[in-house]
Amino acid sequence: MSLGNYDDAVREAAEAADDRTLVVSDTSWKGYEVIPSAVIDGYSTIFADQLRRGRKTATIRVGDKSHKYRKNQAVLVTIGYQYSPREKIFEAVIDAVEVKRVRDLSPRA
Repeated sequence: MSLGNYDDAVREAAEAADDRTLVVSDTSWKGYEVIPSAVIDGYSTIFADQLRRGRKTATIRVGDKSHKYRKNQAVLVTIGYQYSPREKIFEAVIDAVEVKRVRDLSPRA
């Protein structure tokens, strides 16, 4: 158990891991990208279900995409696993594009 936040807990678990321990996290770092990618792919199923049930808002946290997306831009929301065909869910309008440092993000619920 960590007394810190989510990122602290992931870091502490990775530091405590040995050759018999598998760290499963959606947080990646150099040399540890495959498992987080698979974890994030699994989120697509959850997101799709929520969106199909009529959820009206979503917060999507990705790397800095401010060069690609802008406020009031129409986008097509799709889901799917990385490197696989995407399912089109609906069209949306971006209400905000913000770039924050990881430490400045709101905590995960």
